[in-house]
Amino acid sequence: MGSNIKNNAPSAFLAAIAKVIAGVTQVFPPKTSINVGGAVLTPAQIVAKLQAIVAEHQAVLDARLALQNKLEAVRANQVTDHEFVMQLHAAIVGLLGRKNPQLQQFGYTPMKPRTTTATKNVAAAAKREKTRQMRNTMGKKQKLAVRALTAPDVVISNGEATIASSAAPAPEASTAAPNGATAGTDGSGGAAFPQNSAGGASGSNGGGK
Repeated sequence: MGSNIKNNAPSAFLAAIAKVIAGVTQVFPPKTSINVGGAVLTPAQIVAKLQAIVAEHQAVLDARLALQNKLEAVRANQVTDHEFVMQLHAAIVGLLGRKNPQLQQFGYTPMKPRTTTATKNVAAAAKREKTRQMRNTMGKKQKLAVRALTAPDVVISNGEATIASSAAPAPEASTAAPNGATAGTDGSGGAAFPQNSAGGASGSNGGGK
C-alpha cells in the first residue's frame, strides 16, 4: 500500500492517508503499541502524525489553486490594466507638460527642447564653412573669380586636338645702370641714358660752349 500511496497524485495520496487514519482508529485499541521504523507509537500518535501530513499537503494544494485563480484573473484584466496605466501616463504628462523635468520622478522621460530652425541653419552654415576651410575648397563665388587670362595653345596632330603645355615665362633680366643711375626706358621702349653731373643730357654739346 505504501508503494501505491507514493506513486499516486497528491489528491490520491491524501485520500489514501484518510483511509489509513480510519483503519488505525477503528481496528487498534487505544493502548496498542505499534513499532513504526523503530519508534513505538500508540494509535493516537499515529493518527496525529498522519493528520499533520494531510494538513501540510492540503495547504500546498490550496495555495496552488489560489495561485491558479489569481493568474487567470491577471490574464483576464491584462488589457484593461495596461490601458489604465497608459491613460494615467497621458494624464500626468498633460498636467505637468511634456518637457517638465518632474516627469522623471514618475519614471517618465521628459521631451528634450528642440532648437529653432534659425539656430539650426546658422549652426549648419558655420559647420559647412569650417569644413570648407579645413578641406581648402572654394565656394561658388570664389570659383567664378578664377579665370584663365589667355586661351591655351591647341596642337592638332593626326586629327586629334590636344592642349600644348606652355612653359613658364622666363623672368626679365634687370639692367644695371652705370655710375649708380637708375635704369629706365624712354618713350620708345629703349634704355634711357644717365644724366651727367652738370645736369645736361648725355651726348649734347650745347651746354659747354
